[in-house]
Amino acid sequence: MQERAMITVISGTEQVVIVLGTREGKSMLFMLPCILFDTGITILILPLVSLRGDLLRRVWTPHETRTAPLVFISAEAAGTKAFRAYAYKLAATSDLGRIVLDEAHFIMTASEYRAAMVDLALIRGFVYLIATLPPTLQAQFEVQNNLINPKIICALINRRNLFYIIERVTGPRRLLEKGARRAKDAWEGS
Repeated sequence: MQERAMITVISGTEQVVIVLGTREGKSMLFMLPCILFDTGITILILPLVSLRGDLLRRVWTPHETRTAPLVFISAEAAGTKAFRAYAYKLAATSDLGRIVLDEAHFIMTASEYRAAMVDLALIRGFVYLIATLPPTLQAQFEVQNNLINPKIICALINRRNLFYIIERVTGPRRLLEKGARRAKDAWEGS
């Protein structure tokens, strides 16, 4: 699926939703186009501070005039007039290759308490990178992001090393006690 996703990203297709599991190469989808000839500038919106810490090499700031093949920006900065002017300028000069939103599920899960995530839905032409998007939430994701027939590339995201336990617990504080005991046992490897 990574190859199919890469071809789609490089082709300039707009409204692409790419669902690849953790460690399945989503970062390559925005890094590789940056080193290829004539693929334009990639703007990567990173909604999490921890992601910025991992990837940060170049930060866009208001009144930026320099160009680079990969520009990192926070979700908050992406909603500003200054950023829109920067992106429009790149698009007008055919220098903008793509705008990539990493961890795109935050548009759905963080929009209640983080206004910047709601503002991202107003930007058109994203490549949305997501580690998990259950089929039951796909339609909601499309509506919330104003997508019209997006190209969906979805790998199998089943993780064999994860499992669920459903257990009924009754009584005051029993759920908390039982959960704490299970977490401790798992941590200690029992």
